[in-house]
Amino acid sequence: MALYERPYAREPARLRGRSPLAQWRGLTATTQLIALNVVVFLGWQMLGKDEWFDDNFTCSAELVFGRGKVWTLLTAAFSHEAPFHILVNMMCFWFSARAVELRLGKRQVYAIYVVAAVVASLVSIVGYSIGGNSAQRELGASGAVMAFLVMYACYFPGA
Repeated sequence: MALYERPYAREPARLRGRSPLAQWRGLTATTQLIALNVVVFLGWQMLGKDEWFDDNFTCSAELVFGRGKVWTLLTAAFSHEAPFHILVNMMCFWFSARAVELRLGKRQVYAIYVVAAVVASLVSIVGYSIGGNSAQRELGASGAVMAFLVMYACYFPGA
């Protein structure tokens, strides 16, 4: 049997003949958010400590309140510098968000991720500011991922 004749090697029928944009829209919100995190991670790997990337994909009180870069409250939640950091975050996100998405839907997953990411970034920068280090930069999806882990535990307590 040739490789293309095997069922697992064939392109799924729902994706066949569709444009890349239509295929992207056909993915789950969980998969799309993981893909965005991976793309930003690859950007970190290719650009390293690029000043523009650092100023737009990390979050600090100095950046948000001092320089008005409010969007970094969200973009920091898509940034990971270390491979282990993104691996653990995305594995936890994958296992918890898939079940939450089946229960709540695609739009709710986007909303929860954005709100949890912004709230986690705000809590982090306020904490650093109280500690006297308003220039401390933070990044990572840990706050948003934690929201999904808590939701998973609440919706599926016996799992």
